[in-house]
Amino acid sequence: MEDPLRTHVTLITGGTGGLGKAVTKAFLDRGDRVVATYRSEASRKNFLTGFSPSPANLTLKSVDLSDLSSVKSLILQAVTEFGTIDHVIHLAGGFAGGQNVETTTLETFDLMLALNLRSAFYLMKEVLPVLKRRNHGTIVTVASKGALHIGPGTGAYAASKAALIALTQTVAAETGKGGIRANVVAPGMIDTEANRQAMPDADRSGWTAPESIARTILFLSSKDSEGVNGSVISM
Repeated sequence: MEDPLRTHVTLITGGTGGLGKAVTKAFLDRGDRVVATYRSEASRKNFLTGFSPSPANLTLKSVDLSDLSSVKSLILQAVTEFGTIDHVIHLAGGFAGGQNVETTTLETFDLMLALNLRSAFYLMKEVLPVLKRRNHGTIVTVASKGALHIGPGTGAYAASKAALIALTQTVAAETGKGGIRANVVAPGMIDTEANRQAMPDADRSGWTAPESIARTILFLSSKDSEGVNGSVISM
């Protein structure tokens, strides 16, 4: 059962990226013990420039989420160091598009499945036994509005994100009566520095701020949302 007086442990994949910065900061500000993953040393250093000094309740770990043994090691290390995991936020993923289905390469299709689906499957497969030990916990995955409103040239990406939604909702159906909830946030274009640089002339009026997404994820990982399970929140 949940102990409201205990510091919660939150695992955030992709926690140093454009969206990850806002989400990690939100959970740190809530007082959680945060374990955030990263892939490149550059992203780690860039992330830490926003903190002086580095928060005492933050642990950064370099993890290849496409490798099951790396994910196993991540979960084991987190549990060994902090006793348990309460909340899992899966932000890591990637995008490739611009090709019709018939011209999409097998490499691109496999890459989208690896980044957006297989990584989530590995993570849930390894973390669910930890959450079930206490019959408590939340999982939030980040899909895409593009998986709900399909456009041309995004077949591999949209399919992988739609599969991520299905996987998350399956976990919700399998664990909801055991005190574990799983939900999905599906944003449109996120207003990150990387997206601004990639599309300097774009109209950003409809883009979603990372901080807004972070607040939604924080809500889904709190007692205030304890009746919400298996939902997809489009932003």
